[in-house]
Amino acid sequence: MTTSAEGVSDAIRHTVLRDLAWLLATPDLVTLGAYPGRPTGLTLGLTDNHHTWLTALLPGVEALNGKLATRMGHYHERLWQLLLDNAPNTRLLANNLRITQRRTTLGELDMLYRTRTNPVPVHLEVAIKFYLGLPDGPGEANSQSRWIGPGGLDSLALKCSHLLHHQLPLSRTRTAQANIAHWLTPRDTGEATTLSNLLT
Repeated sequence: MTTSAEGVSDAIRHTVLRDLAWLLATPDLVTLGAYPGRPTGLTLGLTDNHHTWLTALLPGVEALNGKLATRMGHYHERLWQLLLDNAPNTRLLANNLRITQRRTTLGELDMLYRTRTNPVPVHLEVAIKFYLGLPDGPGEANSQSRWIGPGGLDSLALKCSHLLHHQLPLSRTRTAQANIAHWLTPRDTGEATTLSNLLT
């Protein structure tokens, strides 16, 4: 079985399935300290050969024809939702969960998921972006600041800083935990456990 340069089997023909296979094969671009990154194949309950599992998803994916987002970022999020909700060992609990306090929006959680055997909700933020690498400055040769977005208004450094200091910590705040508890049922998080001790 041959594979493309992206590690995707040439036997997988459907575009959405190929994109899901690419997600499974692609490592994180950055790691952010104590926060969990993308779920591993083991966490998802998937073996090294994902072809059989992806093929079994085909009827459900075809039923979504025309209903998937076309903007790259939204499509990428939808792929992750499909993956977490259909993988053998994970269950998607919520997506695009807005965190509010007294009618003020503090932010939005991309996804909350859990594994089949552990009720601990895991907060996952995902992003896919185009950046242009600058050969000279700012910063050192390997600086994230050298990777800039359209118009030069964004950079990989700014995105990582926002993730680390706002998006990921948000789910651990009391306000967010109260919002999450409002939306999740005891079945989602395990009836005998309090949410404040759960969120990772």
